[in-house]
Amino acid sequence: MESSTQPQPDRMTLFFAWISVAVLAVLLGLGTLITTYRVGMVDPIWPTEPWFLISNWREPSAGYLIEHTHRVAAYMAGITILAVTLSAWRKSPIAIGAIPLILVSVGLAIAMTSINRELAKTDPIGAVDGARFYGGLGLSFLAFTSLLTGWILGKDGAAEGRSLRLAALFTYGAVIIQGLLGGFRVYLNALMGDTLATIHGAFGQCVMALAASTLTFATLDILVFEKAESPRRASRFFGLLVLATLLQLSWAVVVRHQGAGW
Repeated sequence: MESSTQPQPDRMTLFFAWISVAVLAVLLGLGTLITTYRVGMVDPIWPTEPWFLISNWREPSAGYLIEHTHRVAAYMAGITILAVTLSAWRKSPIAIGAIPLILVSVGLAIAMTSINRELAKTDPIGAVDGARFYGGLGLSFLAFTSLLTGWILGKDGAAEGRSLRLAALFTYGAVIIQGLLGGFRVYLNALMGDTLATIHGAFGQCVMALAASTLTFATLDILVFEKAESPRRASRFFGLLVLATLLQLSWAVVVRHQGAGW
């Protein structure tokens, strides 16, 4: 009789995935406090360094403390999700996995440091070095595209763990977008009002869902539908379930941020 062996979870990635979900839960909790107390614009200057809260611990108000703690938690979420992604892709060829992932982060850092925060107090639009900002985002986009292309072409390594690598990659891309939305929500508030705050709140739920998906794949390390009797039927059911959940979340975010009567 042949013995069947169960796929073993990627323990390193699983460890980082649990941490990332925990940090995201704290981050979303802080986000609800910001919305409840309307303190998202207490500090209109963005970005601030991760160590800003420590070096300026005497906050002028509770609102500053909530907002700056939220920003620190956002940095921690980005770092932990990057750790998850690097761990998931560590067995891939370095030119396909690690190097492009590092370039994504480098490009993002270049874009974030393109803003003159002192000038932003009086001239938000003129405070941005356009060439540096778009150049940094362009580098991140190209590196991310190369990662996705490598996965599509099957150049990312062994077949085992491919779903995990894709989920981790999407989660990292989503948390970057979420961070930029949070920054633009502060930076462009005078031009767009609560619109970006609403989008930022809704998209945060998507990031959490992707992080939870990555955690699931890190636990199973197999395609969740490969043993199902009817994979197409199962995927259709779960797809509709996801859409229904996102509709409910989007509805809730609009009501909470906009005060919409409906």
